[in-house]
Amino acid sequence: MLEFNVNFQLRPTVLLNRLVRLNKNYGEIMKSIIVAVFIAVISVSFASAQANDVWSALAEKSGAFSPHRNNCDSGESFVAIAGGNSGYCIEQSERTADGWEGAKETCGALGKRLPEVAEYVYACKRAASLSLSNMTNNGEWVSNSAQIEQYISGGTSFVAVPTAGAGSCNTLSYGAVGTNTGYVDTLTFRCVS
Repeated sequence: MLEFNVNFQLRPTVLLNRLVRLNKNYGEIMKSIIVAVFIAVISVSFASAQANDVWSALAEKSGAFSPHRNNCDSGESFVAIAGGNSGYCIEQSERTADGWEGAKETCGALGKRLPEVAEYVYACKRAASLSLSNMTNNGEWVSNSAQIEQYISGGTSFVAVPTAGAGSCNTLSYGAVGTNTGYVDTLTFRCVS
C-alpha cells in the first residue's frame, strides 16, 4: 500500500517535483494521482494565499477557485481534472488585449477569473479536443497572483506577472504590469470559472 502526505505549505513547484519522483518510483498508477493532487493544491494555494486583492477575493468568495461539475456557458469548454467529473470552465476564444488589471476586472465582473498557469497549460495541451482557439499564437495573462516580482532590464525596472502560450503550451514568460517609464503590457486573455 502506497501512502503519502500532502503538505499544503509547499510551493506548488516543489510539490510537483516530489510527485514526479513518486511517479518514477511507482510507475503509471501515479499519473492520475499526480494530476489530481497538483491541480487541487494549485486551487487551494492560490485561493488561500494569493487571493488578497479585490477581484481575487470576489472570485474566491464565489467559489471560482474550486473545481466543479460541468456548468459551462456557451463559448466555454469544460476541462475535466484527471478524467473525472470535476474541473473548470475556460473560454474557447481569447479576449481582446488589455492590461493585467483590466483583464482581471473583466473576468471579475463576469464572476470569473484569469486561469492560473497550471490550468492554462493543462487546457492548452488539450486545445483541439476542447475546441480552444489561439492557445499558442501569443502570450496571454494567466495569473491572479498579487505577489508580483520586480525585474530590472536595460535601466527599466518593471513589475511583472506570468504569461503563457507564446509559441507553445509550455512557453511561460512575464508581462509588465508597471514600469518606471509608465509602460504596461497589453496581452490577450481568457477567463475561467
